[in-house]
Amino acid sequence: MIKTNPTKKPINKKAPSKNSDTKKTTVKSTKSKRTLANKKVSKNNKAIISKNASVIAKIDVGFGNELFIRGESGGLSWEKGLPMNCKANDEWHWESSSIKKPTSFKLLINDSEWSVGENETVTPSATCNTTPSF
Repeated sequence: MIKTNPTKKPINKKAPSKNSDTKKTTVKSTKSKRTLANKKVSKNNKAIISKNASVIAKIDVGFGNELFIRGESGGLSWEKGLPMNCKANDEWHWESSSIKKPTSFKLLINDSEWSVGENETVTPSATCNTTPSF
């Protein structure tokens, strides 16, 4: 018994001729001119990435409790705290794009129990990592 391998037939593709009657259309891409929250557009329209000031607190405040932040500027107040975002059992985050100068802050459990020690400071475009004590 002789086995034969079937051969594949080549596919002939014709390129369109230059004189063909097909119409060419161009598609213009439109880019949105809106800016993202973490980008600023300079005068020459080059995007400049601006990093927010942020505070990361490593502490387990217990189930059902929340960590708050109070301070002097950047949307913070010494009279009423802002809740921080819980990222893990022992990690809390807060960030602001409106910090324009070094800003003092303090952390509180449930916006009532102040952390011990001196006030801490976060600077514009920087991250402050802290482990508060209560």
